[in-house]
Amino acid sequence: MVDEIDAYIGRKIREARLLKEGTSSSPVTQTELGDAVGVSFQQIQKYENGSNRISGSRLWQIAESLDRPISYFFEGLSSAKDLPVIPDNALTTAKMFHELPEGGVKKQVYSLIKSFHSESLGKKRNSG
Repeated sequence: MVDEIDAYIGRKIREARLLKEGTSSSPVTQTELGDAVGVSFQQIQKYENGSNRISGSRLWQIAESLDRPISYFFEGLSSAKDLPVIPDNALTTAKMFHELPEGGVKKQVYSLIKSFHSESLGKKRNSG
């Protein structure tokens, strides 16, 4: 049985890994993170899905490898039950958006996303 706190910490590990750039300008892979901290990619998978508990020393190594403070993995924990699981593509999209230069293109992308979101909410209200 997966413990809720272990699952939450695992989601935060996955989030930090996907937001950190690894080799070839793509997010850090489970294999890269495993190599950095001395475990297999399968073990990283188990940490991320919460099926294996992570020791404090291993979490410290992961935090160091992903350039995050150890507190990052516990932020918002008191309300972990209410937090949504953020899909990988949403994290990657947010990272790419953040990296766009300020100005016209970024404003246009934001406006486009906002209009899609508004349209989607309108359809939900009308069909519900």
